Amino acid sequence: MRTEPDDEELGEEPAAVYTSQRNLFARFAFDASRGRSHSHTAKSPYLTSSLTRVEMGSPASGGPSVLGKRKAEVDEVSTSLTVERKIARKTTEKSRISKLSSSKVKLYDHLRPLEDNLELGLNIVFCGINPGQQSAEIGHHYGNPNNHFWGCLHESGLTNRRLDPREDATLPRDFSIGLTNLVARPTAQQNELSKTEQVAGVSKLLEKVARCKPRVLCFVGLGIADVVRSSISLAVVDPNQGAKSKSKRTTTLKAAVGLQTYKMVHSDSIGDVGFHETLFFAVSSTSGRVVRYQKADKVKQFQDLRDLVTKLEKGTLDTTHIVAIAAPARSSLDSDITGRTDQDIV
Repeated sequence: MRTEPDDEELGEEPAAVYTSQRNLFARFAFDASRGRSHSHTAKSPYLTSSLTRVEMGSPASGGPSVLGKRKAEVDEVSTSLTVERKIARKTTEKSRISKLSSSKVKLYDHLRPLEDNLELGLNIVFCGINPGQQSAEIGHHYGNPNNHFWGCLHESGLTNRRLDPREDATLPRDFSIGLTNLVARPTAQQNELSKTEQVAGVSKLLEKVARCKPRVLCFVGLGIADVVRSSISLAVVDPNQGAKSKSKRTTTLKAAVGLQTYKMVHSDSIGDVGFHETLFFAVSSTSGRVVRYQKADKVKQFQDLRDLVTKLEKGTLDTTHIVAIAAPARSSLDSDITGRTDQDIV
């Protein structure tokens, strides 16, 4: 079977069309005289380069055809433009993400940090990671109705009734309980805090402890306990591993619920019992989003904290085995606890 007609079968009219098509392509053949007579052609570096290539690659020299050469050049330019557009799109996208990130932070500009509820010589000071968005909006600690903090306080026996978040200022006076945060800046999510912010908050927190001297500082969240221990460079050693493993076990253990392995010793004693040190305790986060520990587990942790305080009040707890850390120098905190002086706090 034939796939192409003979010249005779084309007839006169198809043959004329075929000749016209050949003449059309002939327009692209190189003519040196025409290149010299038209000055505008020589003005374009791109066209001059193209003509030079065509002359070198003419059919007479056995090189590629004029059309093939020009097609390659067009493809090269097209590819270059495509790459440039992709780079421009990526740059624009990065800029857009950066702007969105900045605007997301600005969403919290209207939220003000919460005031600490602190006094000298409290039984417990609870330290959260930072104020949540709802807490900052109402101006009181643990203001999210899904947070278990206030329920755990009551059900553990640390308060004789369930308090409303708006009663947080009554805790120091009525229940010897204080409230503070590692980071003052409010956010909707904890992961919106940078590691730098959290580490920077440790020194301020330890200054507050040295200033107020509570019996116990309780971290509300194990992540806070990890940040603090890491920042004070405390070597945590598993006593079951023996002395030989001390160097290998340094800073490898995560914080656990309960009494921590370090304490802060103060230069002067506080209260009738004469206690002169602050112990550190940790409970799991009271956020309703934390499902690793159910509310009943959290209440039990608060009960253990209450029992610890009872032993401290009675002087029946031996703390000699707990590693002591040095109290920071009393510097800016002398008059920086919610703007109050020593006389105001006592």
